[in-house]
Amino acid sequence: MSSSEPSPEAAPIFVEAGSNPSAPASKPVITVALIALSAIATWLWKNAGEDYIAWLWAQDVELWRGMKLWTLFTSLFVHGDLLHLLFNSYWCWHLGRSIESEIPRPRFLLLVVGTTLLGSLAELAISGQTGIGMSGMVYGLFGFMLVMRDQHPAFRRAIDARTIRLLTGWLVLCFAVDAMNIMRVANFAHVGGFVSGMLAGLASKDGLWRTRTRALLGVLAGTGLVSLGWAPWQDNWHFARAAAAVDAGDHASALPYLDHYHARHPDNPWVTQTAANIRLQQKDYAKALEMLDQTARVNADPYVTNSLGWLLATCADEGIRDGQRAVLWAKQACEATNWKNPSFIDTLAAAHAENGDFPEALKWSTKAVEMSTGEEHAALLENHQTLQKKQPIREP
Repeated sequence: MSSSEPSPEAAPIFVEAGSNPSAPASKPVITVALIALSAIATWLWKNAGEDYIAWLWAQDVELWRGMKLWTLFTSLFVHGDLLHLLFNSYWCWHLGRSIESEIPRPRFLLLVVGTTLLGSLAELAISGQTGIGMSGMVYGLFGFMLVMRDQHPAFRRAIDARTIRLLTGWLVLCFAVDAMNIMRVANFAHVGGFVSGMLAGLASKDGLWRTRTRALLGVLAGTGLVSLGWAPWQDNWHFARAAAAVDAGDHASALPYLDHYHARHPDNPWVTQTAANIRLQQKDYAKALEMLDQTARVNADPYVTNSLGWLLATCADEGIRDGQRAVLWAKQACEATNWKNPSFIDTLAAAHAENGDFPEALKWSTKAVEMSTGEEHAALLENHQTLQKKQPIREP
């Protein structure tokens, strides 16, 4: 398609009354708006706090829970720092104004939105993470111009051989930087944007490839949308499903997802605590002990070490209890919280009681009761009264 001889199928989706549907934009309004909004969003993030732009960006788990889906597009306005913003703004201006001057504005807007969305979906589906910034869209514009430059002299001027080498080289360099853990880069957003931009260009051309390319674009878009609801190859998808099930009170459904995530990320305290609590409700003490012990050894989270100490001190299954280990883990939890958590101190008391050292148990139990308030105070007082009878604390 050329700007002087547009095909009927190149007409925009919507047109202002009285305007020429095939007329290109005279001013790069959309390009300028993208840069301006990115500058505002990034300034707010850096100076006013993340809360001001939280609705523009989402974590992968939020997306997999069906939350804030609009951020698949709006995340392009948020940039990590000034250099990130300036780099993307330059290329948005350099490429965007050329395209906006050659094709009708609604088609350009559709190109911007489409390449951004497909880039975001590619990043989420392949890397399991979300990204920020305009770079996925920039590579989408680059891919579109690369395919269409034979029909638009302005495109050939904007992306000469040097520019092509620079942008393709930067794409490869970003993969290397990410692989060496120098900096995290949303590389698949770049690739997704680039591929979708090229396909959008091919879909705009006359000939055999038009129908096939449009079908391929539809398949890619559909695959990306499916991955929002079903991505079992991504660990965080399992995390999202587990969190949703726990919130709904469906612990039985949550457990397989928790087990999957724990097997690959045993250092996550929330997953371990949640899965262990469900196991304890099912009387599967051995599995709960195994999970807590595994996490405590790689992540000394005080809530995990306290739960481990409590299980070793109070479990109804005699084969699980181990007073000496319980004291060690409970003491570690208390030290990690500067002896300010009454429940952790109560666990230490229960551990000493399991060892038969009731004077030491009562010493720590008294301290825990004195520090506690409200419902916690009532529960710890009940434990204290049990220890006064020289009886160890037992979970039912």
